[in-house]
Amino acid sequence: ALSTMAKGGTSFAGKTIELPAEVDLTKTDFQPIMDFDGKLVGKTTKEGGKDVPATTVKVNVTPVWNTLDGRNGKTMMNYLGVNGEPDVRKDAVGYGFVASLLDGGVIENIVVDLKVKAKDPGNKYTYFGGIVGFLDGGIIKNCTVTGTIDAYGRIGGVVGYAKSGTISGVDVSGLKIISHMAANSGNVLTYSNIGGIAGYVSAGKLEVTGCKLGTVDNYTVTDSDTSDAAPGLLFGVLDGWKNVKSGTTDPKYKKGEWNDTGVNTVVTVTSCGVQSSTPNLVGWKGGGDFVTLKIEK
Repeated sequence: ALSTMAKGGTSFAGKTIELPAEVDLTKTDFQPIMDFDGKLVGKTTKEGGKDVPATTVKVNVTPVWNTLDGRNGKTMMNYLGVNGEPDVRKDAVGYGFVASLLDGGVIENIVVDLKVKAKDPGNKYTYFGGIVGFLDGGIIKNCTVTGTIDAYGRIGGVVGYAKSGTISGVDVSGLKIISHMAANSGNVLTYSNIGGIAGYVSAGKLEVTGCKLGTVDNYTVTDSDTSDAAPGLLFGVLDGWKNVKSGTTDPKYKKGEWNDTGVNTVVTVTSCGVQSSTPNLVGWKGGGDFVTLKIEK
C-alpha cells in the first residue's frame, strides 16, 4: 500500500512510518517504494549500550525493464544513445527496496536481508542499491544490509546511484554482490560496477560516516566489456558526469526528469576504517576537477 501510494504521488513529508520486527516482502508482489520523502523507521535493541537495528525486511526485488508490465524502478533521466550506440532512448532507472529517496526522506534502524536474482534488463543504464536505488538528498542511517545481490549494471551495497544525501552507520560487511554484463546489449558496452556503499556517485554532495565495510572479495564483476569494472570498497564509480551543462544543442542528451545540474561531485568519507591510501576504495574515478573525494578519520 505504501509503495502504491508513493508511486501515485502521495507525499509522506513530515510523517513517520514505524515498521514491526519483521517484514517479509518475498511472498508478495512487492514494488519498490518510489519518491519517498517521509521517515521509515524500524525497531532497535541494545547491544553494548548501542542501539542496533531490530527490524528485518526481506527483499527479493526483480528489476523490470521495458515490458508489457512497465517498470518497477525510478526513472531518473532520459538518455539518447551516442558514440556509435543505437539511436534509441535508454532511460536510466534505479532499483532497490526504496527505488528513490528524496530530500527529507529517512530510512533508519532496518536490516535489509536481500535474496536478489535479477533478470537481464537488456540495458546498461541500470542502478541497483541494497536499500535505495537512487539517493536524491535523503538520509540512510543505522542500517545493515546482508544477503546476496546477483544482478546487472551498477550495484551498490547501500545505494545504486548516489546523487546527494547522507549514509551513516550502515553495515555492509556481510553482503555479497555479483554484477553481470547485459547479454543482449549488442555492441553497446555495459556498465557493470560494484561499490560497497554506492555503485555510482555523481553531481551532488554525499556524506558517508561510520559505515562498516566488507572486502572486495565479497564483490564479483563478471563478463564486463568495460575497463572500469574493478569493484570498490566504497564506490564502483566516482564521476563528474552531468556536472557541466551540455547545452540545448548537444545531441548527446535528451531532457528528462533529471536534467543537467551544473553541480560538482563532492564526497566526504569519515570514520569508516579507511584512509586515502587504502587500495580499492573506488573502482574507477573520473570527472577531473569536478570531482572531490575527502577521506577523514
